[in-house]
Amino acid sequence: MSTESTLPEEAIILVVDDDARLRPRLARALRDRGFATLEADGPAAARALISERATHCVLDLRMPGGSGLELLAELRAALPQLQVVV
Repeated sequence: MSTESTLPEEAIILVVDDDARLRPRLARALRDRGFATLEADGPAAARALISERATHCVLDLRMPGGSGLELLAELRAALPQLQVVV
């Protein structure tokens, strides 16, 4: 499997996960592969960051404050070009 980025250089991956141990590890793994990252600990924080920047997203399914699937539906409606991994 290639680790080369197929995203544009300016692409930023937003990692959304309520697990305070897993989220930074995933973000660091992505940065180690050349991706810029942002982190959010739940849907509310993700909404604030998404509104500031167009990003690609990695979502957790179960989080306090809403599910990843609910957030996915919102993000898809607002930003149809957004690429998301759940």
